[in-house]
Amino acid sequence: MKSLNFRLRLATAALSFILSFFMFSCHDHRVPPTGPSLPDRIFYALSDDNQQHGINIRNTSAPLRTFAVVGLEQGDIIKGIDFRPATGQLYAISSMNNLYQVNVKSGDQQGKATRIGSAPIAATLNGHIGFDFNPTVDRIRVVTSSTQNLRLHPETGAIVPGDSPLNGYANPMIGAVAYTNSRAGVTSAPAGAGTTL
Repeated sequence: MKSLNFRLRLATAALSFILSFFMFSCHDHRVPPTGPSLPDRIFYALSDDNQQHGINIRNTSAPLRTFAVVGLEQGDIIKGIDFRPATGQLYAISSMNNLYQVNVKSGDQQGKATRIGSAPIAATLNGHIGFDFNPTVDRIRVVTSSTQNLRLHPETGAIVPGDSPLNGYANPMIGAVAYTNSRAGVTSAPAGAGTTL
C-alpha cells in the first residue's frame, strides 16, 4: 500500500512539474521596448484642426514641433498623410477631394500645402479614407469605407485606371491602408523585395 501511495505521489509531482513547465514556457516573456532602446526616428501625426505634429518615437508624450497646414482651400480638412518613398515628400488627401504636397521643413514655408493638379480628384471620396503610397509603382492607393478603391498619380492627382471596387463584406470599416516595404527602391517581386497591400 505504501508503495502505491509513493508511486501515486511521485506521478502526481511529476505531472505537476511537467504542467507547470509547459504553462511557464507558453507565457510571453518579452518586454516591449522603451525609451533609449527604441529607434531615434521622427514620425508625423495629424490632428483634426489641420495641425501637423513631429514626434520622436522615443518620447511620444511631447511633440518636437507642431505647425499648421496652410494654403488649403477654405473649409478643407486633411484626412490622411503619407510620405512618398521615391522623393521623401509628404502628401495629404483632404475632405474636399484635393491632393496636396505639404512642406515639413522648418522655415517660412513650413506647413505650406500645394495642391496637386488643377482640380480636385475626379471622384468624391466618401466615408473613412485609407491613403498610402505603393512604392513599386510610385502611385497612391486610396480606399474608403464606401468600397472605393483608387490609384492616384502623385504628379497630377489623376485617377489611374484599372482598379475595381473593394470586394468583401458590405459596409467595410476602412480606417487605414498600408504597404509593406514602403521605401525608395523597392521593386516588384520576385526580382525585388516586393510589397503587399
